[in-house]
Amino acid sequence: MTLNQITVWRNWTGRFGALLCAILALALIDGLYAQFGRSPNDFELLPGESVGVNGPLKDDLKGVDELSYVSTSGSIKLVFEGLHRGFWLGGAMWRGTLRTDPEIRPGVYEVKVSTGNQPEKPTAVLVVRVYGNARSMHLDSKSFILRHADVSPWHAALAALGLLLLTLGVVYLMSGQRERLLLRKGMAEVYHIVNTEHGREIAFGLGTLHGVRAGGQVTLLDKSGTPLETVEVRAASERDAVARVSSECEVEPGTLVKKG
Repeated sequence: MTLNQITVWRNWTGRFGALLCAILALALIDGLYAQFGRSPNDFELLPGESVGVNGPLKDDLKGVDELSYVSTSGSIKLVFEGLHRGFWLGGAMWRGTLRTDPEIRPGVYEVKVSTGNQPEKPTAVLVVRVYGNARSMHLDSKSFILRHADVSPWHAALAALGLLLLTLGVVYLMSGQRERLLLRKGMAEVYHIVNTEHGREIAFGLGTLHGVRAGGQVTLLDKSGTPLETVEVRAASERDAVARVSSECEVEPGTLVKKG
């Protein structure tokens, strides 16, 4: 592959990586919006499905036998499984499993949890949204990706992350190959620019190993290969060198430097 070809491929691969970054960010935002845009007591289920639930308690109880619930549908069951302390604040809580019967009809139902024989004072009200199929559930989701692409935003984010890591690896390999091709031609890229009290200084990947020494001259080239300015090397190590450029010279990271 020639220098021009690998440069074009690297640039387009980099743009693809930038697109993947945008997709990853949008998928994460979409997933977080869908996750936190609904009440923690709001559950979406299909007929025959179950989900783990928990809720707060106003008073400490001895066991789950002191808990009761009232449902607006006989096809929704809540099984209390135990009592525990909340992770963050340490408050008393109950946990259980919410189940829908296979024959339940789509709709919105409520399950009110109370202690003792006080159904008029529920400690938690669970809203259960039952859908006829997965597609109808997705169409009612707050997630834009799930509604329109029928794909979980978390799955989309995971796929974008995987492709992004692969793309970064490809860009890294291409950059290494491009650097080797440039060195064969006695050239390298400017990778650092700093303003000093004596003017602008640039650092690039040519050193004594490549025949560049302090006091020697190198030429700056634009992207098309047109010479911009010839500058003197101020210092050189084995693989890198520093030179000072005039304030009029339009140099930026990625500008090419050619020895001689």
